[in-house]
Amino acid sequence: MNEIIPQLAEKFKIIAAVGTKRPSMSLPYISLEDLIAGNGEQRLISIISRQGDLPPVIEDRNVVVASMCEDVLKNI
Repeated sequence: MNEIIPQLAEKFKIIAAVGTKRPSMSLPYISLEDLIAGNGEQRLISIISRQGDLPPVIEDRNVVVASMCEDVLKNI
């Protein structure tokens, strides 16, 4: 991860990291646990909104959690 993120940063604008391990780069970080719990999704939306890449009003909440639950149920 410490090698890949700098390579990606040369091609893309990285505004945050989400996952199970905090990257060594200075980026806002959201743990996977926070994302699944729901509060990480709102934080990510806030970070993206400040970049001007997303409208500030999001109609649907917990999209990630709902999508994950749907995927799990389809595979049962």
